[in-house]
Amino acid sequence: NARTKSDPAWTSELARDAVRETDAFVQDWFRTEGHGFEELFVSDHTFVTPRLASLYGMTIPSGSEENALFRVEGTARLGRVGLLTQASFLAVHSHDSASSPTKRGHWIIESALCQSIGNPPMDAESRAPLLTSDMTTREWHEALEASPGCDSCHRRMEPPGYAFEGFDAVGRARTRDRGEDVQTHTRLTTDSDLDGAYTGPSDFSEGMGQSMVVRRCFTQRWLSFALGRSVSENACVLVPEVSAAIKSDAR
Repeated sequence: NARTKSDPAWTSELARDAVRETDAFVQDWFRTEGHGFEELFVSDHTFVTPRLASLYGMTIPSGSEENALFRVEGTARLGRVGLLTQASFLAVHSHDSASSPTKRGHWIIESALCQSIGNPPMDAESRAPLLTSDMTTREWHEALEASPGCDSCHRRMEPPGYAFEGFDAVGRARTRDRGEDVQTHTRLTTDSDLDGAYTGPSDFSEGMGQSMVVRRCFTQRWLSFALGRSVSENACVLVPEVSAAIKSDAR
């Protein structure tokens, strides 16, 4: 639950601000002529309140009303591009006090690539490796990938999530985790055009924006939402046609 975090900076007001950011960002994308699909993932701007600007380390006019929403340009220099580096995504797909490569990666695999992971086994927690005080979040998840009975799913979920380890449980940028440098490099093997090596959230987000598999998945989910039901076999023939219409230079 993104509204309940142990970090004192994450208040209910800040949680609402994060939702407002994403809502304003998507509306701007939808209404702006010439914005292509990839802009959802690589845009170099966002919309923040003073509270959210403080979390992100962004500068806005001093003395601004606390609930005012400002458009901020040049966010890429702070490592924030598009939807996946916004606090709404990062905080929802995290634990109470720690980031979660599993949750972030699971969303990408299932919701962005339309691939199924399935439910964890009943004894999943008992199979997980012990988290010791000297392990970083990534080190524990890498041990989880190597654990018998866990590896088949976690080797798919963790790699996309690693790209976002530079953000903590509330979406604040970080360079250290438990005294160690944060590692955001990763390599995907998903049997899709997203496969390959990435250094972090910026080039990974670029890959998301360029992926035709992600685009088709987006189209399928958009059609499902528009129809108010799952996309039937007959309606599925529309997916390639609509996907092809979502050009990189205009919608």
